[in-house]
Amino acid sequence: MLAACSFDHGIPVNAQDDAPVAMIDSKSIDASGSGSATPDARPDAAPDARACPSNFQPIANGPAGSVYRIHGYSQVNDQSLPFQTARTGCVNEGGYLAIPNDANEIMALLAATPRESMMPWMWVGITDQAQEGTWLTVLGTTPYLVWGAGEPDGGTANNCLLLAQTNQMYDSTCGSSWAYACECEQ
Repeated sequence: MLAACSFDHGIPVNAQDDAPVAMIDSKSIDASGSGSATPDARPDAAPDARACPSNFQPIANGPAGSVYRIHGYSQVNDQSLPFQTARTGCVNEGGYLAIPNDANEIMALLAATPRESMMPWMWVGITDQAQEGTWLTVLGTTPYLVWGAGEPDGGTANNCLLLAQTNQMYDSTCGSSWAYACECEQ
């Protein structure tokens, strides 16, 4: 017999780039699995056993089961966006802002995302917007972190995470536009 369980999917409500975010409860399921389930209002929820969009593709040396849609930066093709806009865009595309789970995925994401030397960074789906100093992925899980020297150093103004060409992470204000990748797990 299964026990009843409640899933608390915390999400930002009316979140702006550096504003604190409110959390809401989005789904309760009874022991039968069907009870009082409400639609999953969490915009960054991982897809439930569904096919990823066809414009998401594997990346060289990326993890098995993950596909990506790359939004790079070049002077000819600038797809860079602020963190929250990129995050929402990834959800609208059928995925979530990419979350590197290990050093290999960091290197694969950096290699796959075009950036010029003047724009060497890219957003990853990790933030401490909900609670200062508590870094979580956009899916609400504990992230794999590889901090650069002296990081995190931004205090309350720097709530979003950038991945550098050095394979290290830096906290930053969320309003700057950077390259990013959307991820979907199959």
